[in-house]
Amino acid sequence: MNINFYNIEEAQLLSYHFFVAQVNNNNLKELNGYKIRNILSLVFNSKIKDFILEDLFNENGSFLSSDTKQELFRYLSLDERNDLKIYLSNYLDYQIDSKWYNSLTEFLNKKSINTIVISTQILNHDLIFDLLKTLFPKKKFVDWLSFNEKSNSLVLDYNHAWKKQNIFTINEFSSYAYFLKHFFENTYLWKAYNDDRHLFNRMNTQTRELLIGKEVISEIKEKLTSFRPQKSLNEWDILHESEHKNSFNPQEEIIIHFNSTNSYRYRFSSSFLLEKDKKFYIKSAKELMINTDSLEGKFLFSNLENIITQIDLSKLNKAIEKDESIFQIIQPLWEKFNLNEHDGRLWKQLLQSKAKEYGVENVFNEIESVSGIKQFVSLNTFENAYCNPENNTIIPREKKVFKAICKYLGLPLEYRAAMHRERNLIGGHSQELHSKLKELIKAIVEYGILDKHINDDALLDILTFSIDKIEKRVDMDFFGFTKDSLNYACIQICYEIIEKMKLKPIHKIEHIVPN
Repeated sequence: MNINFYNIEEAQLLSYHFFVAQVNNNNLKELNGYKIRNILSLVFNSKIKDFILEDLFNENGSFLSSDTKQELFRYLSLDERNDLKIYLSNYLDYQIDSKWYNSLTEFLNKKSINTIVISTQILNHDLIFDLLKTLFPKKKFVDWLSFNEKSNSLVLDYNHAWKKQNIFTINEFSSYAYFLKHFFENTYLWKAYNDDRHLFNRMNTQTRELLIGKEVISEIKEKLTSFRPQKSLNEWDILHESEHKNSFNPQEEIIIHFNSTNSYRYRFSSSFLLEKDKKFYIKSAKELMINTDSLEGKFLFSNLENIITQIDLSKLNKAIEKDESIFQIIQPLWEKFNLNEHDGRLWKQLLQSKAKEYGVENVFNEIESVSGIKQFVSLNTFENAYCNPENNTIIPREKKVFKAICKYLGLPLEYRAAMHRERNLIGGHSQELHSKLKELIKAIVEYGILDKHINDDALLDILTFSIDKIEKRVDMDFFGFTKDSLNYACIQICYEIIEKMKLKPIHKIEHIVPN
């Protein structure tokens, strides 16, 4: 397959870079993932742009997963969401004004191509699909699932991961691919380089060295090194790569039979709470498959993710509040700063005062400097959301930014802890919360604390010896923990686990690997 890339000038990508920075700062990786890039690649006019933006920034939209929408609408203020939308909209205007669409139409006509491969999401969006059919009359649109690689086609949906067929497996010269350079070229180059590198590593053996000669092997290695992309992949690129593979390929699963006729099916990424002789263990699905004979007929199990989703967060929060030290430190702050708690959040009132005294831009620059994060929000959002006590944002999404704000304002650690707890616990269940709870539960189980769940005294006794080790393993900032409140939280988590787990015997374990 012939791969082509269209270049939009770097000066026109500034808004896109701002958008990506905000996406990364707020842990909204899906908004810049391959799926969304493929969707954005099809913005050829303002009508398509408006439909796509409406879907992306709508709680009922179809393009984003429920987890991303929860992050977007739970943790970001309206002003922060508007920032993202404006940055993306400004970039898309440049894309529309470029010759991207003209280049595609000329390419289609020159190569006499009648079939265009686009994303499934756009194919299923009637309004956008109708506009595409108007822009590319008499062309047939398909997605990868319905794509016939022997047809004369133009691929606009980047895919290098689907095992059945992708841009690297199609050898037909009658098909072409055309992508936006800033979206996919570096990804493509790294994929091609890594494939060649893996092939070289397989052939680089003593036997082949004897057969074809050491000089030839060295020459191939030097040539391969010259192909290494100059622009490196960052942590976000690696995450996007993983998401890309998972979106196309069926995932491994595990089936646990709890009797001869009944079973449960789980993702291979799942974890399980096991019990034997009143002792508890946590094992991943992968660990279960290592030695199934040692588990079948001997252990009871419960899915850990199911337990976590049922934890009563109000009870957990009440347990944490048994440590009154935070309240005793925070309450006098209102008097210290001569502010009224009915006028809005303390940090916002203080930030507003600083902005009035030194100017919004100067305060913004100070927070940037202390946090080490450039353009964490726009200056407009900083003024309207962060320096506005009437705005409903609890705290910034990025922990480093709020830590910097508290340091700048002279607010103690206990205040920051209380604000983190308000946002992360009182707000309800979320994917991030589940991940943090999972780490806490793992520590509780691994240090044998759950084994002593008979009463508070027994739990406190063992926690005395384990609390320092647990503290090192959990995100204290996220939960707003002090060491004392961590003790109370561990005790409550133990009771929640015992109440919510529904232990069943492990009769048989199966590993399902898709073809």
